[in-house]
Amino acid sequence: MRLLLVAALLLSSLSARAEETREAKPAAAAKKTSQAGAAEAGAAPSAAPAAPESVAAEATAKEVPFVEGVATLEMPSESPRAGETITYRLQVTLDAGFELKVPENLKFADGLEPLRDGVTLKRKEVAGKTEFDLAIPFVLMRLGRIKLGERTFEATGPSGTLLQVKTGKLKVLTGTWFPNDNDPQPGSPVGPLPLIERNWVLIWSLIVLGIVGLAVAVTFLVSSRLRKRVAKPGPPPRPADELALEKLQALVARDLPRVGELNLFYTELSQILREYLGGRWGFDSMDLTTTELLKRMERVRLENFLLEKLGYLLSDFDLVKFAKVVPTSSRAAEDLERVRNLVLATRPLPAVQEANSASSPPQPASSPQQPASSPQQPASSPQQPASSPRGPAAGEPAMESGPGDSRERGR
Repeated sequence: MRLLLVAALLLSSLSARAEETREAKPAAAAKKTSQAGAAEAGAAPSAAPAAPESVAAEATAKEVPFVEGVATLEMPSESPRAGETITYRLQVTLDAGFELKVPENLKFADGLEPLRDGVTLKRKEVAGKTEFDLAIPFVLMRLGRIKLGERTFEATGPSGTLLQVKTGKLKVLTGTWFPNDNDPQPGSPVGPLPLIERNWVLIWSLIVLGIVGLAVAVTFLVSSRLRKRVAKPGPPPRPADELALEKLQALVARDLPRVGELNLFYTELSQILREYLGGRWGFDSMDLTTTELLKRMERVRLENFLLEKLGYLLSDFDLVKFAKVVPTSSRAAEDLERVRNLVLATRPLPAVQEANSASSPPQPASSPQQPASSPQQPASSPQQPASSPRGPAAGEPAMESGPGDSRERGR
């Protein structure tokens, strides 16, 4: 802080000296000029009478009328500080038709930096005259006193007439950002500094890390215990044939054909059949077309006559759903029975258990009240045939006959 104060004082003193030097140079030059003029006048006295006439002629030729303008400085305070902005404002009233020109060179004094983007020129017509208000903002670039000399602005009339606008001198005293720049005072003494301080940033960082580590440890322990637990297996999925038969029974209870909802009836009947086929043989059957579904069923080695029945069913359903064929209520009931028979014929059969003779209940040897004599039973019963009609094998599905089978055989 003290170094900054000393540097500011040095800068202010140097700027004051430079200002005095700049003011002294014009005075010395004027003095020398006057002395040289006096010497020339003494050396050539014979030429003195002719000089005033030529000078008067040049003055008459170069004389330009002028008016006085009012120049002021708008400052944020009496002693603006370096870096702040002040505004040079010129106010003048000219005859109608005259236009005040903004000077190209806005460098009015050292230490003032013009802001060209902020220059404004306002006009106002009052009683046949024009009032001009020119505002030029400047940024203070140094400390100390800054003088603005007399300025001359130009104005042009309608026919190219020139008019000068002259202003007086202005000055601004730039202040400092330091309160004790002009009268620096030593600051208050600094007491002894503690050698050991509590680093609260480090303390709170360690606390947060400890909380995070504890949360991670608890999460790990809880997750490890949860992984050790053996999840109880849920109930096994219900067989596809049971679900299909239940849905068919529910569809019968709704009695959609009676209320005229045949399209909805066949849509749900087709969906039940497709869900059964997909659940029975383990594939997604809902997004397949009829042709794709029949090709997929050929892979499961379904019996030819069952595959043919399935094809007839799907074709009939498509006619109702897409071709807008309107079947009768009795035909709808027959189609539902055909689906039920297909489900019963293709569902998996339970394992056949062989009968165990040892597990049969024992027969009583004699009845307690048996008559002494009974009619003699024939020695032999009529001989049973050696072979009985062959039933379905253990692994073959039994197909029940339905009302629609005769139509399918007719095809």
